Amino acid sequence: IVLHSDDSKIEDIDIFNDHLALYEVHKGFDRVRILNFNNKEEPWRQIKLPSPISASPGVNQDYFTDTLRFHYSSPTIPERTFNYNMLTNELHKVKEKKIDINYFNPEDYVCYRVNVPSKIEPNIAIPLTLVHHKSIKKDHSNRTLMIAYGAYGHNLDIDFRIKNLPLLKRNWVLALAHVRGGADLGRKWYDSGKELNKMNSFYDFIDCVEYLVDEKYTNPQLTAAISSSAGGLLLGTILNMRPELFKAVVMKVPFVDVLSTMTDPSLPLTVHEYNEWGDPRDKKVYEYIMRYCPYYNIKAQNYPHMLVTASLLDSRVPFWQPAKYVAKLRRYKTDNNILLLKVDKDSGHFGEGGRYGSLYETAIDYSFLFKALDS
Repeated sequence: IVLHSDDSKIEDIDIFNDHLALYEVHKGFDRVRILNFNNKEEPWRQIKLPSPISASPGVNQDYFTDTLRFHYSSPTIPERTFNYNMLTNELHKVKEKKIDINYFNPEDYVCYRVNVPSKIEPNIAIPLTLVHHKSIKKDHSNRTLMIAYGAYGHNLDIDFRIKNLPLLKRNWVLALAHVRGGADLGRKWYDSGKELNKMNSFYDFIDCVEYLVDEKYTNPQLTAAISSSAGGLLLGTILNMRPELFKAVVMKVPFVDVLSTMTDPSLPLTVHEYNEWGDPRDKKVYEYIMRYCPYYNIKAQNYPHMLVTASLLDSRVPFWQPAKYVAKLRRYKTDNNILLLKVDKDSGHFGEGGRYGSLYETAIDYSFLFKALDS
């Protein structure tokens, strides 16, 4: 029996005749532990790995083997595959994804975690993962991309993504905010960012942005943010609260009218989502959702440059949500900043498929960000 831990989340397992391999997120960091069924004195052993990383199972089809295959990567380390001997504790690298070292040398970049103090709850610290070139200076001059999600207990993966390289090569800072609503610090971290605690997700993200400014990584004129779906709700709410924190924002298929969705139980996901957002038939829940719902809190003020996307075939966030959100923004906003609505007529919630579809979408997103931050 693996005992429950408030600050851990089990991601996956591999079971063998004499061992169990446990992949979990512990206090915000991925780790792999081995349980030896035959060792009663010291049954658990943790594989020594760099941190922060993202670890995942490999192909382990032999039930009677003592060798575990797994993968890990980080924003600065392309995926590596290892064989680990669960008896001798020996670790052997089997494969490594190759990147042209003349284009991207992992030794030139750093990835590390800082803990950002919450301004509304002194005992809370928000994990913030930072990735950037070693040469950057903390002088408020760095273009920075904020990334967050903060819903459904989803953890932000600290893995290698080739689409990040064009930003890192241009000396951008990538900042991944592990706000409440995700389960990066365990079940309590998730529970404290959903239903009647949802505002904590927004406060956490704001604290992370302000931390980067206070620590001289960047300034609001060089700060952008990107997220999708429920992460778009996060950004939409924060833009109503603190639009001056950002120069540009990309909201991909954003869930911006949570109130209308949750008050219509005929929609396919509404009842299932009561555990996440609450049931607005309860007056207290209704008023709480109204307090932060992005669409209903748009007001006459300046907003940053914005790119909002929608998909005609999206069954999770219908295209009319982003469409009416942008229409209302155009009516109320008091600035002359760019506001674009990009509607894809052939894709669903997760964007374009095919070999090049996601690359095309990334190129659009980055072209917008480069133009907006250079304006």
